[in-house]
Amino acid sequence: MEILELLLDKVKLENCLNLTKVLIENSEEVLNVNSTIYPNLSRENYKNFRFDETQNGYIYFQFKNSQIFELKFEFFELYILIYNNENELTLSFDFNEVNKIPLQNFIDFCKKMANALNTKFYYCGLEPAQDTSTQFFTYNGVGKINW
Repeated sequence: MEILELLLDKVKLENCLNLTKVLIENSEEVLNVNSTIYPNLSRENYKNFRFDETQNGYIYFQFKNSQIFELKFEFFELYILIYNNENELTLSFDFNEVNKIPLQNFIDFCKKMANALNTKFYYCGLEPAQDTSTQFFTYNGVGKINW
């Protein structure tokens, strides 16, 4: 399975938390949760967690049957990487599922996601999305590979 990543960079932690809450509310199920920062975070208690800007590490969620803006996804993963207030948020999708969405619709989705997180820096491509040789598009224009 090819993984499509949408990486959003330089995201404030508060915006990560707000988006995570929206994703939880708009998903049928949270399949998996784990974290290097919060070792006790689980599927049973994930709704009550708070981010701590003083700790570095990651938080991971796996969602099932979610609607984000006007797009629906059967499965996707959310990684939030916290490091010295330079936070990254990555959404990972099955490329075979996302490839069925018209390209312009997915580009619009990525722009809306960046706006919702109050960042202009986003990269969309096959894993790893920050690698310029695997990018479909970025905030800066078209990448090196075709949709």
